[in-house]
Amino acid sequence: MNPQKISKYDYHNYVLFAFFLLTITALFAIFSLDFTPKDHVKICAFILAIFIYFVILLYFYVLHRQGEWVIPRTWKNVQNRPKFYFLLLLPLFAVLIFYLNFVFYPPLLHTVLLGTPTVVTVEASAVKGHGKKGSVYHSIQTPYDSTRIFRISADEYEHYKNQNLFMKVSVIQGHFGTYIQKIESIQIVKPTQNK
Repeated sequence: MNPQKISKYDYHNYVLFAFFLLTITALFAIFSLDFTPKDHVKICAFILAIFIYFVILLYFYVLHRQGEWVIPRTWKNVQNRPKFYFLLLLPLFAVLIFYLNFVFYPPLLHTVLLGTPTVVTVEASAVKGHGKKGSVYHSIQTPYDSTRIFRISADEYEHYKNQNLFMKVSVIQGHFGTYIQKIESIQIVKPTQNK
């Protein structure tokens, strides 16, 4: 009995499933991981994301030319304007989710396994931000990308606003970035008066 060959209508289902999983992991990284990658990691992740997208695009183009893949009938808009979707809209989505996965997971794993745990002191300030639908959130602004761990309550914001703050943060520092573990302490720095 011969194994069933993948139908030319099935390739896109595997890609859609992979994109769905990558989207979930990208959203998890944004909202749950307190990792700040270094600038060179961000650049490399962006270049790698673009490269992977073009490899996938080339793969599907070759399949299409060989008659092994067709645009699904249910994708009527894509069938009408394939260049618009495959060369503009899909890259915006695909490159973004590839980038988020590349910029977080491999560097974070390397940092957690081989990084150096330490406590750093950083200057900070309390800020008020606006989210979706007019919601307001409060956080402490630091040099790190993460905001989840630095969220504070409205009462804490009132206590810290317009103050110079020094924050001690427990981190793991590595070659590719910094993983923030926890806030050790927050101190208000009183301005010194010269006599």
